Amino acid sequence: MENQNVNETLPKLSNDGTAEMQLRRLSLFSSGVGFFEHCGEVKGSAEFALPFNKNAVNDVLKSIVINDPDASPTVTYHSEDTLLRTLKGLSIDLHSKDCVAELLNSLKGAEIEVLTPSPVRGRILLVEFRYAHDSNTALSDICDRDAYVSLFTPQGVRVISLKEISGFVFTDKKINDDANRALDLILQSRDSDTRNLTVKLDGTKERKVSLSYVMPTPIWKVSVK
Repeated sequence: MENQNVNETLPKLSNDGTAEMQLRRLSLFSSGVGFFEHCGEVKGSAEFALPFNKNAVNDVLKSIVINDPDASPTVTYHSEDTLLRTLKGLSIDLHSKDCVAELLNSLKGAEIEVLTPSPVRGRILLVEFRYAHDSNTALSDICDRDAYVSLFTPQGVRVISLKEISGFVFTDKKINDDANRALDLILQSRDSDTRNLTVKLDGTKERKVSLSYVMPTPIWKVSVK
């Protein structure tokens, strides 16, 4: 069974040129697999995300064929272990930090601008915790923990309570870019049943490109009694 005119746009992550890859051919077989072919025109370099159910990834990786006359395509797959290694390799760690104080303390040396409410710019020296407790309670019942960030500024060291900070921004573009990258990866990983294959085409010309793959596609059969 075939459908030659399926109009489904391939999800696009990023693209340096212009590209539109559509599902042009779909063949379903009684053996329980489907053949999918995407075609389109690409200008320059392009990068696409192919979302699949995690149970179909192995079949897709074994069968995917990419025809690009101007580039040598690459296909990458980010498993859970790869995701964790990627997050740990970024300049900002959003994976294991549970509060702002821990995040700032892990970025010692980075320059930030905080609003207190007046802006103060400086490099992070350290973040320390001071415990507050009611004199009527035992030391073992200490519950509140206040965080203070020490900033090295042109005017000297400023110690500011996090409770006084209404906002902050990193002045290093790489940290901001890595924060965006980490948030994108974490968001993508929330769907535990979906995995993305990333197809990268490093070409320079305008050309026609196609890609195809085979994946499990159960067909429901109607029985008449």
